[in-house]
Amino acid sequence: MEVACLIVPNFLVALARREHPELAKRPVVVGGAPEEHAAVTACSPEAAAAGVAVGTTLRRALALCPNAVFLPVQEGFARAEAQALAELVRERSPLVEAVAPGHLHFEVRGLPRLAGLGDEDYLAQFQEGIAARTRLPVQLGAAHTIFVAHVAALAGQSAPSIPNPKSSIQHPVTLVPGGHERAFLASAPVEVLPVDPVMHTRLRLFGLQLVGQVAEIPVSAMQAQFGADGARARALARGEDHSRIVPEREEVRVTEEIELPA
Repeated sequence: MEVACLIVPNFLVALARREHPELAKRPVVVGGAPEEHAAVTACSPEAAAAGVAVGTTLRRALALCPNAVFLPVQEGFARAEAQALAELVRERSPLVEAVAPGHLHFEVRGLPRLAGLGDEDYLAQFQEGIAARTRLPVQLGAAHTIFVAHVAALAGQSAPSIPNPKSSIQHPVTLVPGGHERAFLASAPVEVLPVDPVMHTRLRLFGLQLVGQVAEIPVSAMQAQFGADGARARALARGEDHSRIVPEREEVRVTEEIELPA
């Protein structure tokens, strides 16, 4: 394995539930009070099941889910927590990319060997350590490519991870070995492809609901319908991904002091 992806699902909701455990399993809507002229920033699965989605007006969210708990967006707090999470990962990996709050890609090549562990045991300990420090629900996936690792993390506990009988730790970490990428991706919904949502809708209108179906379409047909995005989506669906982790660049400030004669 080369790279890993760490995701805290519904990051803003997870933070709220950590601070207020009584919100567990209750529908939660983050964005403000229902009477505000604003939209939903995040929502829990319980609220989503009632029809609430990111971008829904708060008033509409109240109509759809009247028993939901409405919370304000605490941008400063969320930003600080996301940065703290990223710093914990940087303590363990030399190359980390913060994709979004609660969503990180990072290099793991050679790290299990340095720790004297197998890949699955290393990932399990990594996940458990981060979860214990942050008290957040952490999902972790690893593979040879960024996209496959990302899908593995999204799959969470339901993913068909490869069992390792030599592993001493049984943990729902999803590890996709090299050569298994296309088979692993085949059953994922097309929504995991990093393209415009309009393209997701069009793919489904063409009867393409799974990534494996997209992989079977000739590249010429994908390009004709979707242009460069179509070719890119097909390549990813086939497990072909040459993207690299892009770490955040540290800002360097150069100052010069000049002493003026008295």
